Amino acid sequence: MMSSPEPLTALEERTWHELVQVSVLLLTRLDQELREYGLSLGEYEVLAFLDSSQSRRMRMTDLARQVLVSKSNLTTRVARLEVRGEVTRETDVLDRRVQWAVLTPRGRAVLRRAYASHLEGVRRYVMAPVGRDLPTLDRSLAEILSAVSGHHDEDEELALP
Repeated sequence: MMSSPEPLTALEERTWHELVQVSVLLLTRLDQELREYGLSLGEYEVLAFLDSSQSRRMRMTDLARQVLVSKSNLTTRVARLEVRGEVTRETDVLDRRVQWAVLTPRGRAVLRRAYASHLEGVRRYVMAPVGRDLPTLDRSLAEILSAVSGHHDEDEELALP
């Protein structure tokens, strides 16, 4: 017969609920602020990863892993960016099954306009409240990320709830 697990302590329960609330509210707030630049947070992330890659291009499968979304979700995001001329898709010349997402000059300009505002939001909502405790938060988040990443299959389709 299985025994019931120990319930969370009051501190553990409060911390868990606060983590969920912070995650949802932070992403929502940053997304709202980027809308002023015609971008969702997800679209901003796609542009930012492309901009930081060596030739401002990434394989679609690699980009999906970086932005933590399913391949179909990424395809939808990239299609929206493509319609606006911020990203193009190219088929690999050696392997026609491979698609590349490529940042356009227009996409880079949009990213540059939104960049300062996005950084200001990240600093306002995360860095400023944490202050000198940033190294502790960094270590804690790295531990959590390691724990949840260890349970992730590389080929698993990611889709946020």
